[in-house]
Amino acid sequence: MDILNIESVGLYKCNSLISKSDYARTSEAYEIELYNSDCEMIINGIEYKVGRGSIVLTRPGDERINYSFYTCDAVHFTTQDPALKEFIEKIPVVINVYDYDYHYGFFKRIYKHYSSVDEEDLKFYITSDILYYLCFLRHESNGLNSLNGYISPSLYKCVDYIKNNYSGKISLDDVAGKANVSVSYMHKLFKKSFNKTPLEYLTEIRIQKAKYLLIATNMKISDISEKTGFESSTNFYITFKAKVGMSPSSFRKTAPQTLL
Repeated sequence: MDILNIESVGLYKCNSLISKSDYARTSEAYEIELYNSDCEMIINGIEYKVGRGSIVLTRPGDERINYSFYTCDAVHFTTQDPALKEFIEKIPVVINVYDYDYHYGFFKRIYKHYSSVDEEDLKFYITSDILYYLCFLRHESNGLNSLNGYISPSLYKCVDYIKNNYSGKISLDDVAGKANVSVSYMHKLFKKSFNKTPLEYLTEIRIQKAKYLLIATNMKISDISEKTGFESSTNFYITFKAKVGMSPSSFRKTAPQTLL
């Protein structure tokens, strides 16, 4: 089988815009950006709001406008491989719900390669990392991103509150209150944008964080259960197995360690 071809790889850090003004440009390559601050942007006419831990994946020819201060890490690359191009098209432009530290592991690995791998071998290491990370984004982004791209200010406040408070007890009244909307209206927002109820969305966030802790730490499963906001270890076990298809302990044994 042919090896997917990635060319012209680059890596950079963007600290901030010099001034708060429109910054319009056209992407010349595939760009994977990890944001560690809030930012508002327009990509191909669609408005997005991103925050710490959000991933933006743009394609060559995408029209972009960033109109607020931001900081991010970024990798860009080109490819002529039609199969890889088709695969990338299945990944959302913006992924809003992931753990910053987990995603930064990808960029940290590439930074390390630049300083520790011989130049003649560098492309193979980085290509491997990019391909794995694209597969990870494709698999993990399903169902957790807005179906129509735009997230309304009210929904953004609800999502932001869930992301920052998933480890504790959260009531639907608390979430809706942060956006100053009713619980019934909040349900409509989540179903329209994510095809999930707020509770289903919260559970997905907790599962994603639990996956990270299972792979990246040696924490006891009971401690992970508590840290990710589940009512009990039993509830965590049942929910995790239903969502992931295996128990937490089995996931820890079989999950790839590539991003660590």
